[in-house]
Amino acid sequence: MPIIYTADNRARNIQVNGVPVGLLLGMHYETKEVKLSAGKKMAMSSDGLLECPGRQATDQFGMQRLEKYLDRYISFAAIKLIQPHWKMTSVF
Repeated sequence: MPIIYTADNRARNIQVNGVPVGLLLGMHYETKEVKLSAGKKMAMSSDGLLECPGRQATDQFGMQRLEKYLDRYISFAAIKLIQPHWKMTSVF
């Protein structure tokens, strides 16, 4: 799910629905166009991250954890944004 961050780091989720890309051949997908002006950032995640299981069988990484992480690190440069992400998901 794409999340757009404004220049002042306010988040806006872009809702998308449908079958995950590549799961079924011949699928047609809804398209959305978003203009990213100067200072805006876009974070994208797959269902693989959001549905990543935790230590408890019923626990998943989820959108709430992703949003909390991005709220903390979205101002970082892309390469620095990834480094704490690996640590966070590995201890989850």
